[in-house]
Amino acid sequence: MSIIDKLDQLTPRAIAEIRKLTPRAIAEARLEAQAERRAAQAAAAEAAHEEATRLAHQVEVAETVNRPFLQATVRWAEPESLAARPKSVRGPLTEITRAAQALRQGNDSVAIISGERSWVEALPSLVEKLLEVAETARGKDPHLSLEITEVLLAARPASRASWRQRALAGEHAGDLPTAMHAHQAYLNLTSGDRLGVKNKLRALEERDDRRLRLVTVLDAALRAGTGLREPMQLVLGLLNRPTPRKELDAAVAVLLDQVLALPLAELARPTEQDVLHHLSRWQRYATLDPAPLAENVARNLRVLRLNDLRQRLAGNRVCLVTDDAQRLKGSGQGARVDDYDVVVRFGPTRNSPADGGTRTDVQVIRHDAKMGWNTQTRLRLILSDDPDDADDLDEAGSPGDWLAAVRSQLVPGRQPAIVEKALRRPLRNPVRDDTEPVAGTAEQPLQTDAYQVLRLLDLLAVCEVVDLVGFHPEHDFTHAEMAWLRPRLEQLDDHAIGVR
Repeated sequence: MSIIDKLDQLTPRAIAEIRKLTPRAIAEARLEAQAERRAAQAAAAEAAHEEATRLAHQVEVAETVNRPFLQATVRWAEPESLAARPKSVRGPLTEITRAAQALRQGNDSVAIISGERSWVEALPSLVEKLLEVAETARGKDPHLSLEITEVLLAARPASRASWRQRALAGEHAGDLPTAMHAHQAYLNLTSGDRLGVKNKLRALEERDDRRLRLVTVLDAALRAGTGLREPMQLVLGLLNRPTPRKELDAAVAVLLDQVLALPLAELARPTEQDVLHHLSRWQRYATLDPAPLAENVARNLRVLRLNDLRQRLAGNRVCLVTDDAQRLKGSGQGARVDDYDVVVRFGPTRNSPADGGTRTDVQVIRHDAKMGWNTQTRLRLILSDDPDDADDLDEAGSPGDWLAAVRSQLVPGRQPAIVEKALRRPLRNPVRDDTEPVAGTAEQPLQTDAYQVLRLLDLLAVCEVVDLVGFHPEHDFTHAEMAWLRPRLEQLDDHAIGVR
């Protein structure tokens, strides 16, 4: 059919529309058609981009979230692996691995493997269970806790609980870089510092610096040809891999003894001198800065309140022993001190057993003391100057002095009980009379530790005898304190004074 024939078949209306197509109208129609094509192309490109983004996200979820979780649960389910775990986590861990197996074999398996859904979306209840297992396993199997938190953080990178557990597990495992990174990540997600993480992070950074310095000097000594090659290589290996703090401190102590036993000619070498210096520095800090009290140990500490203290001291003969070793040197008062029912000491024990006795029933120690926390005692009274109306946090959200000392200074196994926080300043709460000047003001300087204990015992009024051994009142107490003490003091002999 020719074009003429086709035109003859057009209706009059169609012919009228064609006659309206002026060059301008045709140009406008062409532009409109081009705009529609561009819009369609843009929509198609956007849809393609969204689809590509969705697929990339699915791949990321599949590879970085779901696959590590599924692989980890397969490892945990292996009989040998499960048998090596602490008994307390085997049951919960078995439940978790069974839930993961059901997920792999269930209706959501395709969505999980492809990354269309994350395992957290499919099994949200497992998150809390995994955190509980991580916390339970942390003391005996910190590496399991690290594995669990790695899986959790892959799915929920902003989980403060997971970062907290990871930091503590890293500390238990001796993995300082992991612990420091996790502590910092936790701080980045919190506005305050209720748990004292900043101080702990600072201590870990200082410890890691000492570790790196010790690695450097040991490596230099090995290259120079030391006579203690094998022992130094052993400690160097421990320093270069995650090693629990107690194990590492013990190995360093053994190496220090071996270095000190070297012949003087060999010990005088510069490399051995450097090793000796850094080993001694490590040992000093290990003593002054003991490992933090484990949370499960802290929970088992008994906290004595005022009435508990009254019952424990009722009818007892109590003596307060001076912390000045020179006062009792050569006195032979050790047997006399040990004959008392309750022996109270202040800070670290400096007296020899023959002169100052062997027992410590109550240790009174300042929250900021650098030494003395290793002393074995039945009861520890921690003194601090936290305000009376303060809770566990200061204005910056950090724990107060008393709470920080409990968390970071107490040494496991060195005290079955501590005195409650309310007695951290006996002269302010609850002993002080309304008419008595406030300690730390212009009217009254801060009271001595011994005076605060004496006032506390006076308040309890249940001790049969309270004696001071090795004290020189005029030198050991302030003028204001002597105004209260002087009428109550009774000189028993050259070494003991009764407080009546």
